[in-house]
Amino acid sequence: MSNGNSKFLEQLKRICRVSDMMVTAHASLREKFVLLSLFSDIALFSCSLFLTVIVFADPNFLIKHFGNSYSFWVGIFSIATFIFSFVAGLLDWKVLAERHKYAFETYMNLKFTAGDLINKVEKDEHADVERFLEKYYALTPTIISIPERDFLQCKRKHVIKVFISKYLDECPAVSITLLKIKIWARDNFKVVK
Repeated sequence: MSNGNSKFLEQLKRICRVSDMMVTAHASLREKFVLLSLFSDIALFSCSLFLTVIVFADPNFLIKHFGNSYSFWVGIFSIATFIFSFVAGLLDWKVLAERHKYAFETYMNLKFTAGDLINKVEKDEHADVERFLEKYYALTPTIISIPERDFLQCKRKHVIKVFISKYLDECPAVSITLLKIKIWARDNFKVVK
């Protein structure tokens, strides 16, 4: 490694490692927000459907199945519909899911590019590392960040994922669920001692 890019090797390895963790974190948050959005949509649809059915139903049918207080249920489902639509609009989980998807794809690309550059630098091949670093430092501030309250859980998921992936290389038939339980027990009882 005699070319000028060797001085960037540690920086490239750090970028590759951080990008790998960010891929896991953004994938996890994307899944979380997709599920929240789906739950919100289903709840909003269900409440709206119930209200629509009540509007067009025969009053005798409603009295028979809900009693004389069926207007109480109309009120409950109206309030629930309002709350679900307000929360869905306020929190906008679909947009957050899309932003984390974009971040996931961006960090995946950065991770692969950094890995390719590491290989080129180690083989003493020409690599435009400075251009990549400029792109990296210009791009990462524009990407949605991991909220502080989620960071440690995301890092935990990533470290466990990497450990299990390496373990599966040696023992491919192991039960992932049992392995997670074993890791949990090992790490938690080690902390207690």
